[in-house]
Formats: sequence, structure tokens, C-alpha cells
Amino acid sequence: VPADGNGDATTYTVPTTGEAGIWNPAGETVDAGGNVWVNTGNSASQSTFDYGNAVIRLTPQQQTADYFAPREWARLNAGDTDLGSTSPVLVPDERVFAVGKSGIAYLLDRSHLGNIGGAVAQTNVCAAFGQPALSGSTVFVPCSDALVAVRVDGYALTTAWRRSGEAGPPIVAAGAIWFVGGDGTLRALDPATGSERFSAQVGEPVSRFVTPAAAGGRVIVPARGRLVAYSLR
Repeated sequence: VPADGNGDATTYTVPTTGEAGIWNPAGETVDAGGNVWVNTGNSASQSTFDYGNAVIRLTPQQQTADYFAPREWARLNAGDTDLGSTSPVLVPDERVFAVGKSGIAYLLDRSHLGNIGGAVAQTNVCAAFGQPALSGSTVFVPCSDALVAVRVDGYALTTAWRRSGEAGPPIVAAGAIWFVGGDGTLRALDPATGSERFSAQVGEPVSRFVTPAAAGGRVIVPARGRLVAYSLR
């Protein structure tokens, strides 16, 4: 939709007979050239690839420019273990990081996503829900059972550390990684080691997709029915 109110909206619809939603609450990822990157959910197909369980690069005009899908896309469709639970992460060295409910993280080449099975690297990380955070070449992945730091080094993915316990989507602020756990605890971790710097009980999160925000020298957390703010000073 044009931000100045002039002109028509453009639309992209996944070419499937059913499902394959672009549903992660973090929304789409947009690069410096205006290309739009999306992860799609599981589709209804079990035989013909229809862009479910895919990473898709769209032009600024919402036309398909390139895509990637795991070789096991049909199995992921059948098991509702799709990539759509996160959005693509644009990492340094012209790479793309994608991970979803299956727990497999894929590293892709931005200039050539590789279509079906074309990842440059992949590794088992965790079942991910909500948008990962990025600091330098490290991706912080929120999972149903952990927060995991994954380093991107050229064509390789390496797990740097893992903090056990359900983790909501993290942010990077004041030199720390902040997230709300499934137990309602706000935590700040050292990005390099995963050691805890701060924790506070804020109450039951509204959903697994709740993420803190940082502004004005504060970290602000939505808990059920209220907002809680902590000073970063």
C-alpha cells in the first residue's frame, strides 16, 4: 500500500489450492532494494510443489523473483511443521537464515535461493516460533524449549550456546539479548555466552509471540492486562 496514499495496492497470493499462509506476527522482511522476503506455512499439497513451506523473494512489485523449499517439503506439509512460524533473517555476506517448526535451520544464498533443496547449509536447532534477533553474524532463535544462538560463518551454521526453557522472540538492546520466557520471566543474557545478566517476573505472557520493546532508555514488556517497563540505566 503506498504510504503517501497515492496509487493502488499490490498483492501477492501464494499459488496453492489451500493454506500456505504468510502468518508470522513479525511480518515480512524488506531489504535495501525493496525486495520483500517471506516464509510460507504448510500448504495442502502432498504431491505437487505449490510454494508452501518456502522462503520466497518478491520484487517490490510483488512478483516472485526466487524461492527455496526444503527437500522434505511434502513431509513438513503433512506434519504442520512449517517455516511460517518465523520470517526470513537477512544475515551478512548476502545470506538468508530461515528456521521453523521442524527445528531445521537453513542458510541460503540471497542471489540464488536454490529452489527445492538448494540450501548452502542446514543444521538442527529447535522448533522456532516468533522472529529471531540478529547481532552481527549471530542469530538468536526463540524456541519452544530454548533460546539458541546460531553463528553464521560463511557457508556454515554453528550453535554457539543454548539457554533452556521456552523463549519468546528476543531483541537486542543495551548490549544484551532480552526475551520473555514461557514462565513470564523477562531475562537479559550476554550475547556471547548466554549467561544471565538480569531477570524479573513480569507475569504470564499474552502469547508465545510476545516480544519486548526498547525505547527511551527502557525495556517495555506486555504482560496480560498491563505493560511493565524497566530502566536500562
